[in-house]
Amino acid sequence: PIARKEQKMLRTLYRAMVISRAKSAAYQTLAMLSDRELADIGYSRASFVDAYIANIVAELDANDAAAASPVNANLVGAV
Repeated sequence: PIARKEQKMLRTLYRAMVISRAKSAAYQTLAMLSDRELADIGYSRASFVDAYIANIVAELDANDAAAASPVNANLVGAV
């Protein structure tokens, strides 16, 4: 089993790799879009990459929160 400290380190490394790759992909996408296309989807050249990265970070945070609070399988669907 992996120690808690090592899990945190690996999770941090994974998160940095995902964000870095997403940022690179966002810049590549930005290079292929015209200003008009960006405006059609509600972004400008200045805001596209930051908004994309913010979405990725929010998704990673949500996944971390879900993993931090496990749900008893017997209680799923019970309200």
